[in-house]
Amino acid sequence: MSKRSRTGFSQDRHDRKVLQLAEKYRRKGYDVKADDVSGFPDPGSIRGRVPDVVAKKNGHTTVIEVETDDSVGTTRDRKQRAKFKRWAGRKKTRHFRGIIV
Repeated sequence: MSKRSRTGFSQDRHDRKVLQLAEKYRRKGYDVKADDVSGFPDPGSIRGRVPDVVAKKNGHTTVIEVETDDSVGTTRDRKQRAKFKRWAGRKKTRHFRGIIV
């Protein structure tokens, strides 16, 4: 979801959760990329969409998308999650996690 579409409070919760997850995976030894998080490289895009976190370790890739109450039900975000799920489902070494804060 565009950051302009979330409320300030909602965007803050989203950003804190993205940072928390990125740091958690990095502490576990993953190579982590995160969208708009200081200290982490940009994750790039998957099927034309940018996930919040991409964590790689031992040949496995986990893609994480963080949603808020005001983004989870939007058509745009449902389509984005569906793209990430399809992408992840094409290989056993890929995983998708959707998280609502």
